Amino acid sequence: MDEQKALSWQALYDNMWGIFALGLLLPIVIYTVWGIVEIINVPQLDVNSAMQALQPAQQAVPAEAALVH
Repeated sequence: MDEQKALSWQALYDNMWGIFALGLLLPIVIYTVWGIVEIINVPQLDVNSAMQALQPAQQAVPAEAALVH
């Protein structure tokens, strides 16, 4: 029984294209899943408060400054 397991693992390691495919597919799948989880966990932006924060503050202009050219 142990010989059969050893032979199946050996057959997997001897398959160069199988190892190549695993070397490409595993990182692609892992990083894709990781990216999707990161996108899902990004907090939702409150657009109204963000737009108000971007607008310059309204400052009262003194009457003397308004008359100077």
